[in-house]
Amino acid sequence: MKKILPPVWLLLCLAAMIGLHRFWPVARFVSPPFSLAGLALVLAGIGAAVAAIRQLKRAGTNIRPEDEPLKLVTQGVYCASRNPVYLGLVLVAAGVWVCLGTASPGLAVLLLAAILHAVFIASEERAMAAAFGEEYRIYRRQVRTWL
Repeated sequence: MKKILPPVWLLLCLAAMIGLHRFWPVARFVSPPFSLAGLALVLAGIGAAVAAIRQLKRAGTNIRPEDEPLKLVTQGVYCASRNPVYLGLVLVAAGVWVCLGTASPGLAVLLLAAILHAVFIASEERAMAAAFGEEYRIYRRQVRTWL
């Protein structure tokens, strides 16, 4: 069975966030115009994901989560996070959460992070360890999973 790709998970998360905001808003924690600060998180998330994807392409390695890794990329945004694409997706969702300004959509953000970690990061890290051995283990000790 094919996995649902990470960008689709983000879209599902955004839809759930809007639904939670509309039908179960719980408590407002940020009011307009301050809620527009979430746009900075959205832009940071897009920037991190785009930068990471460009680095992978420049290195000549696979980008799709189910493909075997060809090269270990440790420069650029990969110095700050072992998973900057996933971090970027979660930052986009967190930014939308702040823009919405109610508490309940945060549940979808947490669920997105948990799904990305369980479905993608865990298996990718096993594949990286198998492909790059000690070099990856050293990198893993030096750089955090998320931030």
